[in-house]
Amino acid sequence: MTEIIRSPDTETYQASNRSTVAQWMHERLEVFCTHAVKPLTLASYESIFRNYISLRIGAMQLQEVRGTHIQRIFNDMIADGSSAKTVKNATSAPSSPRSTAPQ
Repeated sequence: MTEIIRSPDTETYQASNRSTVAQWMHERLEVFCTHAVKPLTLASYESIFRNYISLRIGAMQLQEVRGTHIQRIFNDMIADGSSAKTVKNATSAPSSPRSTAPQ
């Protein structure tokens, strides 16, 4: 039986899920983005994930990711010299992992 846990962010119950951020993102890109966005946009999403997100939180379980983890990625990008446009693009590539995470 699937373990049920309480979500601290939404005060709802969610089934336990051991998917990592990397697993979720690969599935998201393949299922939702491959045919829904232009090839250049998809390549941009993949690049942002590979160069910024995967290195920092790709191995984390999706349910462990908090806003502070995401903000640290943005802070690191700025500190590493990324342009404001690149950071802005990362905020929507393709969308927040937690907003469409499996329930």
